[in-house]
Amino acid sequence: MESRINNIGCSLETGVGPLLIPEPLQMNEWGNTYFYLSEGTSSITGPWESLPYQVAWLNWFGNDDIEIVDCMKGARLGYTKCIMIACGYFIEHKKRDIVIYQPTDDDAQDFTISEINTMLVDVPILGDQLRCPVESQSPFNTNSRKEFYHSALHIRGGKSAKNYRRITKDVVIYEEVDGFDWDIDGEGSPLTLGDTRVETSSFPKSLRGTTPKIKGMSHIEDSLESADMVMRRYLPCVHCGSMDFLRWENMVFDADNLTEARMRCEFCDKLYSYADYPAMDKTGRWQSDAGEYYDEQLNQFFDAGDSPIPPPRHLGIRIWSAYSYFYTWTKLASAFLAARKKQKEGDLSKLKTFTNTKLGETWVIKGQSIEETAFDDRLEDWSGGVISNKILCITMMVDVQGGKNARLELEIVGWGEGEESWSLVYEKIEGNPEFHEVWEELEQFRRLHFTREDGIPLNVACTCIDSGFKSTAVYKYTTPRQRKPHRVYATKGHSTPWKPMINTPSKVGPRKRTLLYMVGTEVAKESLFSRLRLEEPGPGYCHFPLGRSSDYFKQLANEELKTTYKKGKKFMTFQKKDESAPNEALDLRVGNMVALAILSPSFAYLKRRYSRMAGVMAEQRMEFAAAEPTETEPAPARPTKKASRRNTRKKGWVNGWR
Repeated sequence: MESRINNIGCSLETGVGPLLIPEPLQMNEWGNTYFYLSEGTSSITGPWESLPYQVAWLNWFGNDDIEIVDCMKGARLGYTKCIMIACGYFIEHKKRDIVIYQPTDDDAQDFTISEINTMLVDVPILGDQLRCPVESQSPFNTNSRKEFYHSALHIRGGKSAKNYRRITKDVVIYEEVDGFDWDIDGEGSPLTLGDTRVETSSFPKSLRGTTPKIKGMSHIEDSLESADMVMRRYLPCVHCGSMDFLRWENMVFDADNLTEARMRCEFCDKLYSYADYPAMDKTGRWQSDAGEYYDEQLNQFFDAGDSPIPPPRHLGIRIWSAYSYFYTWTKLASAFLAARKKQKEGDLSKLKTFTNTKLGETWVIKGQSIEETAFDDRLEDWSGGVISNKILCITMMVDVQGGKNARLELEIVGWGEGEESWSLVYEKIEGNPEFHEVWEELEQFRRLHFTREDGIPLNVACTCIDSGFKSTAVYKYTTPRQRKPHRVYATKGHSTPWKPMINTPSKVGPRKRTLLYMVGTEVAKESLFSRLRLEEPGPGYCHFPLGRSSDYFKQLANEELKTTYKKGKKFMTFQKKDESAPNEALDLRVGNMVALAILSPSFAYLKRRYSRMAGVMAEQRMEFAAAEPTETEPAPARPTKKASRRNTRKKGWVNGWR
């Protein structure tokens, strides 16, 4: 009898099971119940537990009344894991279709492999929903698409307009949206194109997060301006209890002897430490500048008068790395000091990175240009055919020009500690770049030997050649010379402004054998103009020789930062002051900065090495002098004047250098 009852119970459970509706959970509850931090994707491995400031994020992501959530943030805050929880929640709990956009197709594939695939393995409640075994190869389980029993997930790159077509979803998620192009194939903003995919959903959701980039060209900052409510994390002071958000300008530390960074309270002026922060965060709350706030316990929004209000349709989040549980305030201060040191050397890249990734703020580009007359009283006499002992490596950049005055233009630059630079050679090689003779003449320049004052010989260690014109001829020259010790590479300027100065090279040309570096020229020019304004020799300073033509400096100064508009959107780019005048000298110096970045030398190592070599050479000279007769024939004088090109080439000299 008992067995019959058990059988009936099992039958009822089997039959009714599909009709059962799981208990509704908020996204934060779902994450704490099911999500797992996978090994290799997180600094901590194990079951997920939301940090205090993350509770609201997750509940906002899952709130059907909130259609758009913008998150303008610093690094090390766990945002990526929160959107992974959002994916799992919408797939398993709400059975909704999702598309995730990454800046490029490669980013999308990497994201799938490192985040999505590991989540499906380590979160069984999701893996069991997949329409095939988790680790199997199947049309239901690819790097760009995951098919579940009741929903689907697409992962795509955001660079091409075709990736925004022919899909209808409920949820669209953008990661690192400021890394997307401003205009996708001339069809508009990636946010506009992506949000079109969820317009017909009953519960459309658009989640957007990023560390910001350039002010005036930031997708997330532009979107935040139209948000109904923008929230910051307010914390109670441990001394007076007043609520306020953390501010970079309130961080206090000794710049000369950094031991600990602390925060100053806006209200009582007392200091508290990073060790106080976790307890403060537990009793903190998200609040807008207007006083509206969110109660995590009640999952309810309130106005400044403590009256309940409905959730905003479009919600914004502002948070920076001081709120991170994995990056101390002392580390923040240390990163700032390192960035400020580089700024004093004329290199703004580290300060820009600090502003974007740590402060979670857009980088403000100030008007940049320089006058050609700024160099009149800064030229130096380098007679004698030797270069400064401060020079530790040498690079060369070549620009290819066509038309009636077809030619190659080149500049050879010496580099020292702190990227202090010396323009050693600036020359033009007349002739059609299609002809072999032009490249043979270039080879003479590339093989030049330079001698330092201490006798150390230096050669050109890395060469870049612009392939924007006559690319086939450029590839033919660079391809067989890419390997050490030549290091000759093709480069090309990015069509999209404000890309990183260099990225990993791509392979182009016949049989994909040629390495091509894409150059972010705006980033390089911004740094260069900062260096050109330095007035004292030292890190970042640019040295130029006496006798350099005025035309060179006119070209070097023939661009400035201007604001333009395209389809109603603002762009800030470097443009010519005089459209009819050339700017090859500026391009050459930018190319030399790129060559140095590719070479990435250790100046400290080179300095030690050459110091040892100079010492050995000095000892050898002393020994040789002691062994020689007292009366010797005088050595022939080395020419110090620049000879004509025809004569010097015959004798193995180019531009005064052997």
